[in-house]
Amino acid sequence: CEFFRAAGYGTDNLKLRGFRFFQLLPKNMFKFGPLSKEVILLEIILPAFCIIFFGYLLLLSFANGFNGMSYDEAYWTYVGQHWLSGTHLPYLDVADNKPPAIHLLFGFSAHLVGPAEYLPRILGSLAIALTGFLVYRIATVLHNYKAGLIAFIMFALSITWKDSGWRFTAQTESFVILCSTAAVYLLLKIIFDLNTVSRWRLLCIGAILGLGLLFKQTAIFGAIAVFVLLFIYSREKYVPSALWIASGILGVVLSILLIPVIQGVPPELILKHLFSAPVTDSILPEQSRLSMFKAFVRRSGRIILFLFGIAFLIQNRRSLKSQRLFIFLLIWVALEIFALSVPGNYATYQLRAMLPALAVTFGIGFMANWKGGLQAPFLLGSLVLSCQIHPEVINTVWDRNQSAKQIVAHDALPNDADRRQLGLWIKKNTSSDEIVYISGYSAQVQAYSKRQSPARNFSGNAEVEELRMNLTESQPDLL
Repeated sequence: CEFFRAAGYGTDNLKLRGFRFFQLLPKNMFKFGPLSKEVILLEIILPAFCIIFFGYLLLLSFANGFNGMSYDEAYWTYVGQHWLSGTHLPYLDVADNKPPAIHLLFGFSAHLVGPAEYLPRILGSLAIALTGFLVYRIATVLHNYKAGLIAFIMFALSITWKDSGWRFTAQTESFVILCSTAAVYLLLKIIFDLNTVSRWRLLCIGAILGLGLLFKQTAIFGAIAVFVLLFIYSREKYVPSALWIASGILGVVLSILLIPVIQGVPPELILKHLFSAPVTDSILPEQSRLSMFKAFVRRSGRIILFLFGIAFLIQNRRSLKSQRLFIFLLIWVALEIFALSVPGNYATYQLRAMLPALAVTFGIGFMANWKGGLQAPFLLGSLVLSCQIHPEVINTVWDRNQSAKQIVAHDALPNDADRRQLGLWIKKNTSSDEIVYISGYSAQVQAYSKRQSPARNFSGNAEVEELRMNLTESQPDLL
């Protein structure tokens, strides 16, 4: 307005057509004062950190070069590519206990770029980087931006541990933690920003939680954490709000599960596979669960660093914004610990699902009633001990050939690159309509060959009678 007045327009002329939009602008729109630390951190520094974090995750994902898909990635690729091509139906023609979202992701990737790890790992790295941003936002909303920054740093450091799956960014947990943290953050925005609780927002939260359930069943514990948060902060409107969130969950889950049902897969067979015992229980002795837990404890010793944050949270709980926050954080962590115990095989990448809740609790615990003193050295020591140097990344950057030599030297079994080479050889020397059976843990070979297997349990230890029946009904052209 001052510009147009200086140009000769009077006050009345500003109301003319063409200048009427100036009346709609806020009066302080062009008044730039000094930016606060929170604004600088949120608008400039943190997005830059997230981009750097995403780039480092990509570097981790393809450390040692592009050597091929891991076992799980190849398994989901085989199921997904044959499902989308119409040759096999999930759960009916191929046995697996994972929900269909991960199969669809790898199936679409195989149809776009062929059987490869590139696209899923890029999407998984992006999901983890976005989760880090949401971890910062959750801790900021619950306490302050300093707690958010510490939570983000701790999450970014711990998610790259070899104890938490490091370079296998396309595991189901990467997408589950994005959905659970997004749902928690959106609900916190409704609660703390005093936004009008609309059915549409609650449905969106439920849809996000439903998407997480379509990646892995243990995402139900993240959904329970959302319902706990809703109950703690909004008891008077809990029932209608919870019903709308539950409707969103059921709407997304049922709409996707109906696809194989329409294609002819019996619903009871889908439920049987989704709620069956982990694969570990069928191929390992009964005492394996305890032995695998002991091995997990030995591998994941650094997770004890998070206990410092929980200890300071308990000590300084009276300094929090409310005691309800203290209760929610403890319940959230407890639910994620229980979710880790449900599958029973205690794989390293499953630790990833716990990290958002632990990181938020860690950041808030240290920043609650911050006075320096004993907290400062504990915080600095925890962050330093959380750093892990990956020689594979250094080798990939400086000498890729040296990295590949190290893999061959340390692998007693055929590595992923060898399995890919064998799969491509089978693809070259067989026709697309031939049936190929590969015994043992053959997911990578089967996926790269793009050939159908006659067995429902096409990779791993199958039941002898079922395998005999499969091989009799569909005799393979190549063994």
